[in-house]
Amino acid sequence: MNQVVLNRHVSDIAASAAVYCVDVSSKSFVYDSHDFALVYGGSGFLKKDFQAVHGGKADIDTQNRFFDAYNLSKDVFQASMRTVGVGTNILIRDGVGTTGDLHIPMVGRTATGPDGTPALGKQSRAAGGADGCLAKSGYRELQEEFICGRDENGRLTIFDLDYDEDGGILSRVDKEKILKQKRQDMARILQTYGLNDQHVKFETLKGRVLNVPGLTTNITQNIDGLVSTVSNRVLTDNPQAGDFAGVDTIVYAQLPDGMQASQLIVRDGETNFDGDLLKREWTLASAEQWIEKVADGMPISPAPKKVFENWNKVAPVIRSYSR
Repeated sequence: MNQVVLNRHVSDIAASAAVYCVDVSSKSFVYDSHDFALVYGGSGFLKKDFQAVHGGKADIDTQNRFFDAYNLSKDVFQASMRTVGVGTNILIRDGVGTTGDLHIPMVGRTATGPDGTPALGKQSRAAGGADGCLAKSGYRELQEEFICGRDENGRLTIFDLDYDEDGGILSRVDKEKILKQKRQDMARILQTYGLNDQHVKFETLKGRVLNVPGLTTNITQNIDGLVSTVSNRVLTDNPQAGDFAGVDTIVYAQLPDGMQASQLIVRDGETNFDGDLLKREWTLASAEQWIEKVADGMPISPAPKKVFENWNKVAPVIRSYSR
């Protein structure tokens, strides 16, 4: 990086991260496209330095550089300036009515990454950095990372896990743009995994965003002055790292009639900054199995860990749904 990067540049520069001003008490997230963004290497405002300032480990010159850039005092900067992670906690039921088994896909993060990469080597959900609209960013990360489908005699069906947001905050136009990019990337992804990319069709797997009393909440986002409400999010802050680690949905979906999760092919669409697939491993297990793994010390990102810690609140909501 040879120049200072702003928030508005992040969508075009993979090795960068947008910065939000977050009021934790009022659950308000403000994105200003003219604010300084972070980069993972080179010159500019480095993410590792941003984290060091929040953790009290940066030298005085580095601290002052950030405080001056955002025109904030130390206390206000540490309390409010954050990178923001958006993710989707996916719950999939077998296609045999409400008695079908429930499965939760989780992906193992790589153990290494650029300076400032969070939760290395931990189990996580489809997630990534927010850039502008939190709802749109979360939907994008889901479609990019969670590639699932089934193979019927060499003919692949790829499922687009779709859902609606309260208040229409995520438009059909936004969705279609993201899904179009997914389709453009699909041949390369399938070829990399040795799958047949010649006879591929796409189907919608309709999900719903769960409203879980006592766990999910609504937040306000202000995107360059345009204010809207983002509903039913699980929030997880990590102030020591300057990272709002999770503005997450919990999305519940049921497979087509007669289909079981054991028939699913799940692959990882995440890439590094050079565009190469990371080929991380996705694993499907029950909530009880994941909870036991966490209790036994399995490394896990803080956002999905919060969902498992509150499973007694999530489970009744799922049981209340009929097909």
